[in-house]
Amino acid sequence: MKRSRILSIILVLGLALTGCSTTKAQKVTIELESNPTTGYEWDDEQKEVSGEEIFEIEDEMIPSESDELGAPGVQKFVLSPEHAGSTVVDFYYGREWEENEYLYAVSYEFEVSEDMQVTFVQKTVTPGPDMDESDMPEFPDPVIE
Repeated sequence: MKRSRILSIILVLGLALTGCSTTKAQKVTIELESNPTTGYEWDDEQKEVSGEEIFEIEDEMIPSESDELGAPGVQKFVLSPEHAGSTVVDFYYGREWEENEYLYAVSYEFEVSEDMQVTFVQKTVTPGPDMDESDMPEFPDPVIE
């Protein structure tokens, strides 16, 4: 009797502890080639579907490892989910002082679950007004960790 009672307590505790585990929020990393020495860099814009931004977005410029003058680097964006929902994050490659003009744009659509797990839905690439589609570079898919 005592033994079965102890086993029951251990089983209940084990189930309770297993149910208490939490899932770590996933982060999304997108790395896009950028050349700020020519004035061109990426600007991000998040479409608010539910009235609030789904992601907090941080970016950093990683310089080229090349010693060549004007060599492009990588602009790294890290998206951290703050709310569940669907959103599209647009990236425009252009010069800040040339408003409403860009060489190309790439849009990433995501869904974020209540437990902050991220699903990549699709990527859409759009040439700018003066860009020929055949001159478009390849754009990477996001990395979700």
